[in-house]
Amino acid sequence: MAVAAPDDAWFEALVVRLAVELAQPDLRHRAHHRLGGGDTAQVFRLLCAATPADAHWLVKVMPEPQLDALTGELAGLAALARTQAVRVPAPVCAGVWGQYAYMVLEWIDLKPLDRPGAVRLGQAMARLHAVEGPAFGYRRDNHLGANPQLNGWCDDWTEFFVRRRLAPQLRMAATQLAGDGGEKGEALIERVPGLLAGHRPAPSLLHGDLWSGNVGVTPSGEPVVFDPAVHFGDRECDLAMAALFGGFDPEFFSAYETLHPLPPGHLHRRDLYQLYHGRPNR
Repeated sequence: MAVAAPDDAWFEALVVRLAVELAQPDLRHRAHHRLGGGDTAQVFRLLCAATPADAHWLVKVMPEPQLDALTGELAGLAALARTQAVRVPAPVCAGVWGQYAYMVLEWIDLKPLDRPGAVRLGQAMARLHAVEGPAFGYRRDNHLGANPQLNGWCDDWTEFFVRRRLAPQLRMAATQLAGDGGEKGEALIERVPGLLAGHRPAPSLLHGDLWSGNVGVTPSGEPVVFDPAVHFGDRECDLAMAALFGGFDPEFFSAYETLHPLPPGHLHRRDLYQLYHGRPNR
């Protein structure tokens, strides 16, 4: 059941909270406009009167029980920002007011990724993937689209991919699809160790949901990524996601490989990794 959009009074109360968070007591709500997109949330551009100039933020709103999805996204953006490898909207705050959970981010004017931006983004992702973690996983679970994403730590990549990625996805599919999907899923899981045999990737910091709808470029040409599902994993997973739905120029991939070449067999593993990102109800 859809939740009605917050009213003016809700946004005025949010701005009061924002003024405290930012130590800007002169903030005043001027307007808010709902944006397109936002498959799992309502997304707004918030305009506030402030000194010395008006200020804009992006506000993402979900039903109150879904606060965890927003705090997970906020934490992921903060993790990406700390690397200084790729620009993200600066996270401001998240919380609950009334029946709504909310997240506030820096507003960035963006246009679709163009060819020069694709080159710069490929280079930025290569730098991001050079950041490595202690193991595969993350310090907290988060969400991929509307679905929970399990990030419990694991030292072995194959085990992590099977237990934290593929098996939950296949269980979800089996509950929604008729026929022998469950049996085929189990057969696939049994094949994964052989498909990944000898592959020993480093646990790279991943965006986690890298498709063309989650990237843009500023008027000055700087690439920006958002809506992450951050974790440490095989860097090939981000590239598999980028290739799944199109929208990335070939220059993106070539710029990436110029800085961070992929090992043999990556095209075969791409097909396997795309099974996770093709999950139902995304």
